[in-house]
Amino acid sequence: MASSRGSSLRTSAGAFAAGALFLVGCGRLIGGDGYAIASGAGGSAGPAQMIEVPAKDDVFLASIVGAHPAKLDYDFMLDELEVSVERFSAWFDAGLPVPKDGESLDPGGPYAATMLWNDLGRCQGDPGCVGGSWKTAVLNYDFKTPTVCDGTYTRAAPHLPMTCVNWYQAVAMCAFEGKRLPTETELQYEAQAGDEARVFPFVWNGAPLRCDQAIFDDGSRCQFPIDGGSARAGASKHGALDLAGSVSEWMWDAWGFDTYPDDATNYAGPAVTTLDQWKVRRGGSFSSSDASTSPLRNDQHEYNDARNVFNNAGFRCAKSLP
Repeated sequence: MASSRGSSLRTSAGAFAAGALFLVGCGRLIGGDGYAIASGAGGSAGPAQMIEVPAKDDVFLASIVGAHPAKLDYDFMLDELEVSVERFSAWFDAGLPVPKDGESLDPGGPYAATMLWNDLGRCQGDPGCVGGSWKTAVLNYDFKTPTVCDGTYTRAAPHLPMTCVNWYQAVAMCAFEGKRLPTETELQYEAQAGDEARVFPFVWNGAPLRCDQAIFDDGSRCQFPIDGGSARAGASKHGALDLAGSVSEWMWDAWGFDTYPDDATNYAGPAVTTLDQWKVRRGGSFSSSDASTSPLRNDQHEYNDARNVFNNAGFRCAKSLP
């Protein structure tokens, strides 16, 4: 059963945001600037706010690729919004720092021994492996080159969701903030509200989607590019915004040919073995329709080469709780 424990809005450091939050309609907390996130970690806007997801010991049916039992034996925190241009710029301006080789991206968490930065290009015994340093993949600046990927970085709008970012850049930027990429199971849990098995992150009555629920391709793409968190009626159970629409989000998980183990406790996808491994993306984007097979829906996902960049793809970060 879904947990009845309450959720809290916190800063990325894990402390409650004292004096900067206001209670608004439906009991949701937002920052004093009117945005649901104070973006720009390390910048003038302060650290990114995160929601707390009380998932520990809840068994639910993950809807992707047919319902299968899944379980998380820990609680976690999730960015309320996708990483913005402003937050990404803080990492870029710091010189694109990356973790040390072999450094855990989830220290003290359930993935402490498996989510490791690989800067030596180890192929882990895969004969078809495409080797190479993760740091080398990070130094691909396609997000700054409109002719390569016409993304949001060059639009000088700090609250736009960051796009044209490859998986390695997303991993490194989350590590810069002391966080990591979420697993697909974590996103599934919050997006479908655990055993409520929602079709979309918000409660849906079967009516046509609206642009205040998700930024999707309604014919005008809901006026994208548009600030993160604009679709406020699309909030998830614990208050995350844009889990459906806006930009598709990189997950930690490698694509596993849509197969899952019988015991999917803390499942984080197949082992990372090769630089060109395909990675899962979730949530759909401004270019997704509202069709029954749309990646906007919780029972759908996408996957692409981790080195590639897309003008409709970005990411958000997560953090395990003790």
